[in-house]
Amino acid sequence: MGNVTIFHSTNLADWTPVASATPINGYVSLKFQLSSDGIHYFKASWEGDSTLNPSQSSVVSVNVSARADITPPVANAGLGQTVNEDVLVQFDGSGSTDNVGITSYVWTFVDGTPRTLTGQTSSYAFSNPGDRKSVV
Repeated sequence: MGNVTIFHSTNLADWTPVASATPINGYVSLKFQLSSDGIHYFKASWEGDSTLNPSQSSVVSVNVSARADITPPVANAGLGQTVNEDVLVQFDGSGSTDNVGITSYVWTFVDGTPRTLTGQTSSYAFSNPGDRKSVV
C-alpha cells in the first residue's frame, strides 16, 4: 500500500505538504486547518503503490471563507432539582444548542471542593447538604 500526501499552494508555484495518510480500501481522508481566506490550491502525490497513477492527479482550487464563530452557545441544563444529600442528581444538557455544534459538555460545581463532570448527561451524589448552582 502506498502513502498519499496532500500539498497546498496559494500561487500554484510554492507547494507545501499539509497532510499525509495511507489509503484504506482505495480512499484516504485527511483533515488540516487553513490559516487564511482566499483561493487555495491542492494536489495529491503518492508513493509505493503501482495501482495509483500520478498522471491522474489534478490540481483542485478551493475558495475558502473562514469566518470566526461569534455566536455563543446556549446552555440549557433543564429544570432545577431538589434532592437530599447522597442521592444521585441527573445532569442533562441535551437542551443546549450551538450554531456550529456542541463538541463537549463540562459541568462545574462545589461540593466541599470544586467538582467537574463531563458529558451531555452525567450524574453525581452530593455529600454535603446545601443549595448548589451547577454550570454547564
